[in-house]
Amino acid sequence: MESVFICSPFAGDTERNTAIARQLCKQAIREGYAPFAPHLLYPQFLDDSVPEERALGIRLGHEFMSTCGQIWLYADAGITDGMRQDIVEAICLRIPVRIARLQVGSHSLPPRINFPGRFTQRKGTLAPYPWSDKGNSAEAPLAKREAASLASKREK
Repeated sequence: MESVFICSPFAGDTERNTAIARQLCKQAIREGYAPFAPHLLYPQFLDDSVPEERALGIRLGHEFMSTCGQIWLYADAGITDGMRQDIVEAICLRIPVRIARLQVGSHSLPPRINFPGRFTQRKGTLAPYPWSDKGNSAEAPLAKREAASLASKREK
């Protein structure tokens, strides 16, 4: 059974965001995957409001991400800082990303979009970064630097 990393918001409206993550996990199970949603696990014993514990939870989640066959990215509510870190890590690990939607009827996920290259769909076209409508935005070079920085740290 292939494992999937669930990447969705947690901060902010944690009750709503937890419900979304739980629904995505249920969808994954129905489709034959073994889901892992670190934001459903680590806040049970790490305090997300303490920066060091939040950073630790994200790092621990990335350890599990490296064992997953794909990432399900739920970005309907936007991209949080934690999700952005997950996206950068997925780029470094070259893990395929799917743009996840909450299931309506028999439709749940669009086809897999593989790395490297463009990985999110916007208005019928592909955009290289989910937090930007323009590939040449100010965030694009920053994300490339973040990915390069993470990749160089992994090589050490």
